[in-house]
Parts: sequence; C-alpha cells; structure tokens
Amino acid sequence: MGCQSIVDKKDNPATNATESSVTKVTLQTLDGKDTLLTGITNNKASVFIFLSPDCPLSQSYSLPLNEFSKKYKENNIRFYGIFSGTLHKPEEVKDFQKKYLVEFPLLLDTAYNLTRMLNATITPEAFVVDSKGTVLYSGRIDNWAYEVSKKRQLITEHNLQDALDCIINNMPISVKKTQAVGCIIESGKK
Repeated sequence: MGCQSIVDKKDNPATNATESSVTKVTLQTLDGKDTLLTGITNNKASVFIFLSPDCPLSQSYSLPLNEFSKKYKENNIRFYGIFSGTLHKPEEVKDFQKKYLVEFPLLLDTAYNLTRMLNATITPEAFVVDSKGTVLYSGRIDNWAYEVSKKRQLITEHNLQDALDCIINNMPISVKKTQAVGCIIESGKK
C-alpha cells in the first residue's frame, strides 16, 4: 500500500482547489440540470475521473472504475465521471454510460470550471479530494498504460487504489501525484 507512516504538513499535494472553490463549482447532469458540488462535503473523499466517450482508455477503465466505485462506497468515498467541454453532447455521454455500464454519476463540465480548477489535461485522469475539496491524489489510475497505445501485461502500481486504501485506513498517501496517460482534453482556452 502506498501510505506514509508520518504526516508531513509541508508536503501538501493540493492544487489551487480549495473548499470554497471546488464545492461551489456548478456542473450539469446528463439531463441538463445544474448541480453544485456542495455534496462532496458529506463524503470522506470524492474521486473525480475525467473521461471522454471516444477515448479508448476511458472505455477500458470503465469496468475497474465501476468496481472501485462499489468497493469504496461503503467507506463513504464517491466517484464522479467528468466530461469536459462541449465536444461531446449529453446523448454521447449517455451512450457511453449505457455501453460501458457506468454506475457512478456522470457530469458535464461544459465551462471547464472543474477541469481548470484541478488542472485536468488527460482522460482518464483521477483527482481524489477530501470533504473540504483539497486534492489528496491526482494522476493515473494505475500503470497499465505507460505511454499512449502502450500497455503492460501486468499492472505493478495501483496508484488510485493505494490512495483510497490510505484514506480509509486514515494514513497519509505516499504517492500524491502521478502522470496520467491517455487522450488530451479538448482545450477550453479562448
């Protein structure tokens, strides 16, 4: 497990995301309704997974992400799939949800508010935040994909799972940031 035995307050992985910012972000449901992220304050941790319906790695990781979502739900850790920008219509995201049997909530970040706040650039990319919105871990799910179109036969590092195990065991996360590999998130820069 990737946990530390001693908490070092100086080694805080938090990005520019804070309680006052992450919990006030408005995203859209697949039905077009606005939703605030204030509910994350009730979670021990929240996992934001940036996805894209046409990204092969987003597709491939849907099954393990579903399994993680179920496994960690009893520990009050919630998963949210985030789709950035307006390139993909809600119908495409609904099709992705149905085809890959995604059971956790999928949300649209059409204005790139959460995407920019967390500095998300790749799909799939995971961000684990605590109930105050502080980023505890960011990066890849594991080391299966080590370069675009290159995958290991055997996964040797389970980064997201290790981070979540540390959280449920009330231990600090030793690897707080890794480099995600996958598809680039369309730019929301003007």
